[in-house]
This record gives sequence, C-alpha cells and structure tokens, in this order.
Amino acid sequence: MMPCFQSKTAKNTGFLGCKPRLSGFRLAKSVTLSYSYRYQADSRAAKPALGEGTLIMYVTLYGLKNCDSCRKALNEIEADGHQVAMIDVREDGMDPGLLAGLLAKHGDDTLLNRNSTTWRNLTDEEKGKKAYTLITNHPAVMKRPVLVADEGKSYIGWTADIRAELKKG
Repeated sequence: MMPCFQSKTAKNTGFLGCKPRLSGFRLAKSVTLSYSYRYQADSRAAKPALGEGTLIMYVTLYGLKNCDSCRKALNEIEADGHQVAMIDVREDGMDPGLLAGLLAKHGDDTLLNRNSTTWRNLTDEEKGKKAYTLITNHPAVMKRPVLVADEGKSYIGWTADIRAELKKG
C-alpha cells in the first residue's frame, strides 16, 4: 500500500479517500515547512490490545495544530485504537464541499465560534458575512475540532458524549 501525502501544495485532493489500513503505523506530522502527513512506524509503547470485535474507525480531525482541544481529541481518539488524520485548517484549508455540508447539517450557530478572539477582532462588516465566507477567510473562527468519521458521521467539538459516541463506533 502506498502512503498518502497531504501537503499545502496538494491541499484537499485525494487525502480523505485514502485510509491507513496497516496496524502498527500511525500518522505523524512532518517537521518540514510543507506540513505533510506520512506513515511512520510507531515507536511508542505497544497500545493495549483491543477487545474482540472492536471496530477500528478512520477519523479525520479538522482543527489547528496549536489548539489544546484538537490535540486532546487527537490523543484520546488514538488511545481508543482508532486511526486519525489531522488536517490543520489554517495551513491546509478545508474542502469547500465538506464545509458546505457541515454548515447544512450543523448550522451556522454550531460551527461558528462567536466567543473566539478571532471573532471579537472581526469588523462588524465581516461579522455580517455568511458563515461559509467567514470560515474560508478566517479558519480560526470555526469551532474545533471538527471530526468526520469514515461512515460519514460528523461531530463538532470534543466532549465526553462525542468520545463515547466514537467509542461505540
């Protein structure tokens, strides 16, 4: 199986359809400026054995690499035995179709973080724009993390309820 790469130059192309299916591998962030994803052998201690019949999901996490909630979600989802790919929306952007679908499913009020510093620093004219335009131009105004599981389910934020839902599969 060929590894999947997502970089700033090839943003939003082909990565979402490529799912890691090798055990003992995890997605790792490249330290290079291009911020790409690649397979890397897991050098950490062995993960606890999953129970028989446990469903391993492939989750794409959209957020910011410096966001505490996103990092916490990433670590906890990996600890639950699921495969996670993190997309930094500030660096790599978000697929326009996915963003439109999330806004249609969850609504502007759920997806826009009106308590963020980014929102408070926007002008009144910018605050009056549509949510799609705001999130496209200012990705940090989006509530984070946005999780998209392989079966098409999507979640906004990271709460105990969302973690329990992901554990169930």
